[in-house]
Amino acid sequence: MMNKNTNNIEYEPIIGKVTPIYEAEVIQEEEDFKEHKRASGIVSGVVGTLFLGPIFGIALGIMSARSTMKNGVWGDLARSIGDLGLTIKDKAKEINNRHHFV
Repeated sequence: MMNKNTNNIEYEPIIGKVTPIYEAEVIQEEEDFKEHKRASGIVSGVVGTLFLGPIFGIALGIMSARSTMKNGVWGDLARSIGDLGLTIKDKAKEINNRHHFV
C-alpha cells in the first residue's frame, strides 16, 4: 500500500522499512517490468514452440510472462528469462547496426 506525503513523495513499506519512491522512478520501474514480462513470454514461447510444439509453446510463453509477477523461485526464473531476452535483443540491435542486415 502506498502512502502519500505532502511533498509528492510516495512511500512504500517493504518488510518493516519505509523507502521513498519518486514518481519518475515508479514510471521507469513499470516500463522495465513490462519489458521483462514481454521478453520472458517471447523467449519462453519460442523455445517451447521449438521443443514442444505450438500449443505448448504458447502456453509456456503465457505462463512465463505471468510468472514474472510472482515472488519466489518461479518468479525469479521468469525474470531471469526476461533478462536473457533483453540481452538477446540488445545484441541483435548491436549486430544489426554493425552489419546493416535490416
